[in-house]
Amino acid sequence: MNDLEHEILENIRCRVYEILDQLGQQSYDYQHVRSVERLSAEMAKRRGLSSDIAQMIALLHDMGRITENVIGKEHGIVGSRLAYRWLTDYDVDEPIKEIVVDAVAKHNKKKQIDGPYHELIKDCDALAHELEIGEYLPKYEQIRCEQAYKLFFKMVMMDLDAIDMIFQEKWAALVIVLKNLDEETLDGKQVHNIRTEIRTLRAMIWMLRGYQSKGVKRLDQFLKEVFIDLEQSRKLSVFRKSLKKAESSSKLIEQVTKLIQHENKKMIRKISKRILKQEKVLYKENIGLKAIPHQDALAIKYKIQEDIKSDYVSLLKTVSIKNLKSLHKLRIFGKKFLYLAESGIFSFLDEQDGQLYSNIHKTVGGLNDISENKNLLKFFMKKKSISLKKKEMERLLTYYEQETSRLNQEMKWMLFMMKKRFN
Repeated sequence: MNDLEHEILENIRCRVYEILDQLGQQSYDYQHVRSVERLSAEMAKRRGLSSDIAQMIALLHDMGRITENVIGKEHGIVGSRLAYRWLTDYDVDEPIKEIVVDAVAKHNKKKQIDGPYHELIKDCDALAHELEIGEYLPKYEQIRCEQAYKLFFKMVMMDLDAIDMIFQEKWAALVIVLKNLDEETLDGKQVHNIRTEIRTLRAMIWMLRGYQSKGVKRLDQFLKEVFIDLEQSRKLSVFRKSLKKAESSSKLIEQVTKLIQHENKKMIRKISKRILKQEKVLYKENIGLKAIPHQDALAIKYKIQEDIKSDYVSLLKTVSIKNLKSLHKLRIFGKKFLYLAESGIFSFLDEQDGQLYSNIHKTVGGLNDISENKNLLKFFMKKKSISLKKKEMERLLTYYEQETSRLNQEMKWMLFMMKKRFN
């Protein structure tokens, strides 16, 4: 669709949500339309269809039932008449209008096969029903749900030599950064970037375990120690960020800033000592891949690739947002995989898979940050490290609860989507 037609989609979205807002954001209809729209946008990209047309159909598919209170087989027909009137109001081109109106009219006829947009709305409607009511779907909707995501999930890994080259470059660059840490310029972003590089290097060590030289084990221990040195500074920076989002007082934010500055001084001294102690030893030893015969390298690469995918699928099957231990395991394993993907070591053949994978693990990380923020708050109050008024404390806790609720909703949706991909 062109810019004008995208503007029409936005107008229809506003019009639909004006009606849905009256029902409340926690109502079934609000959540259902929202889920179908999100599923349609993603599925359209996977199938090479226009996400704008798909979302337009999704927004309108149940409006006949919602506005006219028509249930059963006729609600698709009633909705198509409403869709026709609205699309006419916005002078939508006839070919697009025909697709949208017909897809809305037939979206509940899930046993029959129609055009690509018709099939897309039927699949997404069925998937949304599965997300909402689980195993109690009619048989014909179960079949659609099983088939909708039967697209081969595939990721591709770099050759071992290329991975080793990235490893050497990242390690050399990290040493320079660690040697030049400056408490005057060090900020939360730099701490985060250093930890990300350490996580990436350690993920590569974990991935190539058994195929690297002995010196890598010593390097891994060094990286682990530096990572722990950086932990408290990171926690404080994340905590301060949450204070800003919760619109806490500048006085409170300043108190936490001073704690970060004090922590950074200690941290830089620790890391400097570690580098002096380990640098000569680490540079004497060979750090990298063992000599692997060329004929074996390809087989090893595919074994690593399939083992990681298999481990992730097995873990994913056990995960539930109600089970904190399972979420924690997913977070730890997922971070390794995430940083390898972000470094280009793994790539997803379907871009949407990569985006979904990234989002799910960033959401798990967000939930973990909130948990750590609450623990820090309790610790500070007990030790009287910061002064906090009762109203400010209540506002902060309310913010954490709202964010937890929002992220849990996102997590439920993304876990559902990811599990369907690996089904």
